[in-house]
Amino acid sequence: EAHGELGKLFMAAKHLDMAERCFRNAQMLAPHDFRWPYYLGHLFISSGELTKAVEHFERVLRLRPIDFATRVWLGYVYIELGQLPAADAVLTKALALGPDSTAVLYQLGRASLAKQDYATAARQLEAALKPNPAATVIHYPLAMAYRGLGDMEKAQLNLDRTKGRLVSGATVTIPDPLMA
Repeated sequence: EAHGELGKLFMAAKHLDMAERCFRNAQMLAPHDFRWPYYLGHLFISSGELTKAVEHFERVLRLRPIDFATRVWLGYVYIELGQLPAADAVLTKALALGPDSTAVLYQLGRASLAKQDYATAARQLEAALKPNPAATVIHYPLAMAYRGLGDMEKAQLNLDRTKGRLVSGATVTIPDPLMA
């Protein structure tokens, strides 16, 4: 427990190498505790080592198959790695756990956009945008989906809503007690 707690402090302070050592020790000492591979997964997202993040998030799911946040993060990483069938599989299961989740719909929309399934992407991203219309992070991929469909008016409307900020502004979040 002490190794893991120290790892969280190092992670918060952006000392990722020290955090990794602590989390690995905690994981070795408590191999059935899902927290330590979960934090390692996030640590590897932060450091850009996405294949390592996949390994640790998959371990979490072996320990806790219905962990919603892990499924969403794993879907995100799969999309970033271009592993779209894997992303679809894990996100579809996450959608069953949280059918109204903006984060899941957003990630599914990103996956559909990457597959050039523009109609599905537009539908999923519109559904993700419904509860939070100020989420500028959703408007950009939605604009790309409409552009792919040839609807330049809706594409421009969504680009205008980004206000030139593709990441800032309201964003998509998931309940993630461990990272809070």
